[in-house]
Amino acid sequence: MRIGRVTASRVHPVLQTDFENPAPSVIKSICMPPCNISHLPVIQWVKLRKQRQPITILCITVRLMRYK
Repeated sequence: MRIGRVTASRVHPVLQTDFENPAPSVIKSICMPPCNISHLPVIQWVKLRKQRQPITILCITVRLMRYK
């Protein structure tokens, strides 16, 4: 996790804010945990495909070996 770290995508806002009175949005973007996106359909679809991938590769390999 990158909570509490100033990563490349956060450098510009951090350097532009006043260090004596930092912007609340900058503080929140660094200190708050990211929202959970695992419930989104596209994320579930990718996870399902990654689980099936080794089986698909094995099936293709076995089929190719039969023809040799």
